[in-house]
Amino acid sequence: MQKKILIIDDDYALRTLMLKALRTSKINIRTASTISEGWYLLEKEEFNLLMCDVVLPDGDGFELVTTLKKKLNNL
Repeated sequence: MQKKILIIDDDYALRTLMLKALRTSKINIRTASTISEGWYLLEKEEFNLLMCDVVLPDGDGFELVTTLKKKLNNL
């Protein structure tokens, strides 16, 4: 199974740089620029790694990770 990473960051240039750096590793990479977009992807797909900015236009990255951890612990 191919590894998958989700990158949530509102900085387009940084997101693009991370994509370029990681693409050579043959890992499937998805990106989102807001927490809402990130949640949508997290509900539809499974990821091996989440890379998330702390300050996003629609919320706090720490809160996203805390909520995700609680959801995963309840499975």
